[in-house]
Amino acid sequence: MKYTQRTTIIKNTLSAIKKHNPVVNAVVSINPDLNSYAEEIQQQQQNKVLYNVPFFIKDCYYTQPSWPTTCGSPHIQQLVQTVPQAPVIDKLIKAGAIPIAKTNTSEFCMDIQVHLFEFNLTVA
Repeated sequence: MKYTQRTTIIKNTLSAIKKHNPVVNAVVSINPDLNSYAEEIQQQQQNKVLYNVPFFIKDCYYTQPSWPTTCGSPHIQQLVQTVPQAPVIDKLIKAGAIPIAKTNTSEFCMDIQVHLFEFNLTVA
């Protein structure tokens, strides 16, 4: 079975974000450790269920400390994260998926649409 290179998937996904995000405003941050995922040995992950599947994370799930979680609030953005990464994120990564970016959310995830001063409106 032929697999697409992880670096190609990441490059294509980042290209799509760059092209479409200025209009839809869905992505608020790119994974700062994305290069380390790209550098992983491809053979180690090929037997994983979600091998090379890129995924986006709503900005209310905690990730590694180098990738801050804001819950859509400028108040939380300045806080130092001391909470461990969300178990669901760990499970997706262990299954071979690639965490690409975090997506916009209403402040504290308390509304059905995003209308924030911090990250602006997400267009559907």
